[in-house]
Amino acid sequence: MLLSIIIPLYNAEHYIVRCLESCYMQGLAESAFEIIVINDGSTDRSLEVVNGYLKSKTNIRLYTQKNLGQGAARNFGLKQALGKYILFLDSDDFLLSNTVSRILNVAENTSCEVVNFLMEVELPTVNVKESYLYYYDFKKIYSGEELLLQNNVNIGSACSSLYKKDFILQNGIFFPTDMKHEDVFFSYQVYTFASKVSFSNIHVYYYCWNTASTDRSVDPQKLRILQMSEISQAYYLNKLSSDQRVKKEISNYLKKTSNSTLISLLLAIFKKDSVLSKKDFKKECIRRGLYPLKGRTLSWKTTSILFIFKIILAFS
Repeated sequence: MLLSIIIPLYNAEHYIVRCLESCYMQGLAESAFEIIVINDGSTDRSLEVVNGYLKSKTNIRLYTQKNLGQGAARNFGLKQALGKYILFLDSDDFLLSNTVSRILNVAENTSCEVVNFLMEVELPTVNVKESYLYYYDFKKIYSGEELLLQNNVNIGSACSSLYKKDFILQNGIFFPTDMKHEDVFFSYQVYTFASKVSFSNIHVYYYCWNTASTDRSVDPQKLRILQMSEISQAYYLNKLSSDQRVKKEISNYLKKTSNSTLISLLLAIFKKDSVLSKKDFKKECIRRGLYPLKGRTLSWKTTSILFIFKIILAFS
């Protein structure tokens, strides 16, 4: 089987059929791909809708778990996948018609572990077609190391790339399940271990703006979860930097990125732009084994600030 499309499902009863339908508008035979839907404890009619839809299809597998989050659902989907390639799709988004087959051709012709493509983003008042990938040479094969160390890669959504499944599994790449923005650490792992990465100017994915998203919430508790997740992000980056498989240059980069993440949060705390206090920050850093802060950041300016913050935190 060529492709596995992994879809975490949570309370998307109004969008999931559109999402599923888009998978069948890619010029691919049903025998060439599978759709793995992981119902993550939906409380609306999502499960009922999918059960009704799959009666007419032969290549959808539906699983149900208690609400463990998107990361856990994707990890489960990866373990079940039979396809040579993996594509992540969120249940309220969809794929643009006749695009996935073109990306698969790029992957097959280049033998790349990762093929990046573009998204079309639906904002509240306008649709925006991403163009940042136009800075890349579409005929060139990059290494993950090159992209990371030149600070030349957009670390973001896992949904904007096609992945070779064996590459993901053999390198133990996973989504953290105890934080928000788990895509970011997933992407850092991908580029840490990838030796062949390509870029395409094809718009494949349609991202629908969700005003109810935690990312856009002003609720203090949700903001706290997001900001604590920044510390978790730093923890996972620091842990990855200690992996014996990681090259020294990348390890140093990951450590600096971990520290830069913490400094950015600390600056927000001192500017009163954070719901966390200095004590909250210090306590969580101690729990994560990140305190006292050590080493450098990605810039000399924040490295200087880090030295000052060490002194302040010592008395907090």
